[in-house]
Amino acid sequence: MKIGKIAIAVVIAVALSPVLLYFALPSYSLASMVLPAITNLTVVTDSVTVNGEQVTTPEITISVGDRVRTSTTGRALITFFEGSSTLLEPDTDITVEELIKEVDGSTTIILFQELGSTWSRVRKLFDTASNFNIETVSAVAIVRGTALSVNVDQLPDGSTSTEVAVSEGTVDVDVGGKLIKVPSGKKTKVKDGQAGEVLDIPDSVSRLSATMTSPAWLNVIDPLERNAGLVFPGFEVNEVPLCSVAYVVNPEDNKKLDEQSIVIHNPISGIYKIAMHAKDNGVVKLTIAGESNDDVFSSSDYQEIDVVKNRIYVVPLQITMNEEGEITDYVLGDVIQADKGQGNKGNQGNSGTPGNSGNQGNSGTPGNSGNQGNSGTPGNSGNQ
Repeated sequence: MKIGKIAIAVVIAVALSPVLLYFALPSYSLASMVLPAITNLTVVTDSVTVNGEQVTTPEITISVGDRVRTSTTGRALITFFEGSSTLLEPDTDITVEELIKEVDGSTTIILFQELGSTWSRVRKLFDTASNFNIETVSAVAIVRGTALSVNVDQLPDGSTSTEVAVSEGTVDVDVGGKLIKVPSGKKTKVKDGQAGEVLDIPDSVSRLSATMTSPAWLNVIDPLERNAGLVFPGFEVNEVPLCSVAYVVNPEDNKKLDEQSIVIHNPISGIYKIAMHAKDNGVVKLTIAGESNDDVFSSSDYQEIDVVKNRIYVVPLQITMNEEGEITDYVLGDVIQADKGQGNKGNQGNSGTPGNSGNQGNSGTPGNSGNQGNSGTPGNSGNQ
C-alpha cells in the first residue's frame, strides 16, 4: 500500500464542513514540502468502524492507511480538504491510501475500495499533476471532476466485479493498463480483468426535482440528512446518489447566477427539506415536482416566497415509495423560516419553598407611671 509523503489526518465529525489548515513552514525546499490537510468524515447513520473499532464518539481522527467500514445499516460521508466528497453506502469497506496537498496547489487523493458501494462528487481538477483515484482489485477509476458511483460485488467464486457509473463528466477506467472512457449517463463493469461494454445507465423509475429562480442558494436535504445543491456561501455539495445539481454561470465573471435546479433520481421514502438561504432581499420563484414513469404519479407545485437577506426558508415534502420505486404519496408542507423559529411557551414553574420565620422583635418602651389615687373618706368619730 502506498503511504505517500506524509500521514494526513482524517477527522470523523458529525458536522459537515471542509477545512483547510495551513501551517508555518520552515525554510526548506518548497519542492519537497506538502501541506497537511484535515478531511471530515460524517457518520450519516450508525455502525461505522475504523480499523475494526466501533466509532462511539462524535469525532475521532484517523491516519492515512486506516480502514473504514460500514455495517448493513451504516452510512458515512467523507468530505475532502479540497471540496470533493465520497459517500459510503451500507456494507462498504474502503482504505484511505493517500491524501496529499502540495505547496504548489496540486492534490492527490487515493482510496482503495474492497467491497460495497460509494458515490463520489469530485471537484474539477485544473492541475494536471492532481489525482483523485478510486482503486479496486480489478480496476482504477481516474476522476477529474465528475459525479460517479463505484460498486464492488463479491462473486460466488470469491472474485469481485467492479461497476463504474457516471452521472456527470467523464471517468477513465484503467483495466490492466488499458483506459476506457466512460462519459456521463454511461457505465461499465469489470470482471475477471476484462472490461465490459460501455452501456447506458437505466432510466430512473421516479424523480424528485426543485427548480428556483431567485436571490438565494437552493439546497435539498434528503431523509438521511444528506445535502445536494448550493450551501452558504455558494459552495456546491452533492451527497445524494444519482442526484444532479445544475446552475447557470455568468460567462463574464464565472459567478453562479440565480437559476438553479436539483434532480434526485429514485428518491426514498421520508421527509425531504427544500432549503433556501437568501443572499439578498427579493422573491423566490420555486417549483417542486415529483413524478414516476408511465404516468403512475405526477405532481408539480409553483410558489413565490418573499425572502429577507441571510434568512433560511424551508419547504418540507413527505413522500412515500412502493417496492417498485414509484411515488405513492406526496405531501407538501408550508414554508418555514428555519432560522427564526419560536419554541412553545414553557410550563409555569413550581411554587417556591416557604421562607424561614423572622427574628423576634425588640422589647417595647416602658409604660408611663399611673396617676396618684384619691384620699380616702375620713373615719367616723369614736363613742364618748
